[in-house]
Amino acid sequence: DTDNDSGANIYLGKARGTSYETIVDGDTLGTIRFNGADGTRMGLGVEIQAVSSGTVGSNSIPAKLVFGTTDVGDNNVTTRMTINNNGNVGIGIGNNTDDKRLAVKGGYLHLSTELNGGGGTENYISLGKVTGAKAGIGFINTASKW
Repeated sequence: DTDNDSGANIYLGKARGTSYETIVDGDTLGTIRFNGADGTRMGLGVEIQAVSSGTVGSNSIPAKLVFGTTDVGDNNVTTRMTINNNGNVGIGIGNNTDDKRLAVKGGYLHLSTELNGGGGTENYISLGKVTGAKAGIGFINTASKW
């Protein structure tokens, strides 16, 4: 139908066997890989995978998205972020199986907003290790230092 507002689609599908046999928990539904040449070969830089994650039912395919990147000097993709079938997001922990909506592991979490197009006041919250301390929470406004 050319008279609608739908865009283009890419479909990646997975079945077991030859006649729509049911997939199982942990089956990869599809993968998008981004590669680049290193001078001698094409190397994998980033990978996004859809993986089944739960009991498959009639018209219900629970799945998660797994985002991986390759670090400097490495040639393997490491999972950096996962969005589980329940909407929970894990960053730096692989698979966020907790009941936390957002779980971040390693380093610190820095949330900021900068006003006036990049030249103005920055407001931010930092959670994590602070120089000279084991852990800390900072609420900073660069203009008033509150």
